[in-house]
Amino acid sequence: MDKERMIFRGQMSHFRDQDEDANCTCHSSLLLFNKLLHILLIFILLPIIPPGCEKKQDRINGSVERSSHFTTVTDHELEMLKKILHKGTPREKEEILNLFGNQDILALVPDVIMVILDDTPSPRHGDTGWGTVYHQAATVLCEFAFKWDGISLKERGRREYSFYDEGGVATAARRREVFENWRAWWEKNQKYSRRNFR
Repeated sequence: MDKERMIFRGQMSHFRDQDEDANCTCHSSLLLFNKLLHILLIFILLPIIPPGCEKKQDRINGSVERSSHFTTVTDHELEMLKKILHKGTPREKEEILNLFGNQDILALVPDVIMVILDDTPSPRHGDTGWGTVYHQAATVLCEFAFKWDGISLKERGRREYSFYDEGGVATAARRREVFENWRAWWEKNQKYSRRNFR
């Protein structure tokens, strides 16, 4: 876990360096290109966890021991991730959601839940793709929640917490319904985290 956190800190330095550079130049298009390049490099460098080496979940009196299984970030790192997640391009949003899914960034949970209301189309990758940002957000939250409380999507409620039944495409009312379910889930669980909805 310490090695993973060191790698993550190295990845975040790319975001931090780029953010500091933004204060010293007016070439916004070049900065955006460099930021995207750094993001792409991060995902090339992300560690691949071999099968059978997934994060262990210890259970104490029926609850999941959470302290060592989730990545923490500084306030500055968090603000950079939030900014890209909410105001970035479709590809940048997809990459931040991938980062959240790979690194289990605890403080970013409320913002990922907020993205369920975002109807931005996701980029296509040949014949594949998430279709929408909100579908990817709900999916990575399902994976995060399973690591958090050990409850599978089937047990939790496929329709209540995901968009699989709609093929990843949902109305604004359905997005609001799934959003409210995830918000209620996090409000029950946020006592283990420093962040809540603001």
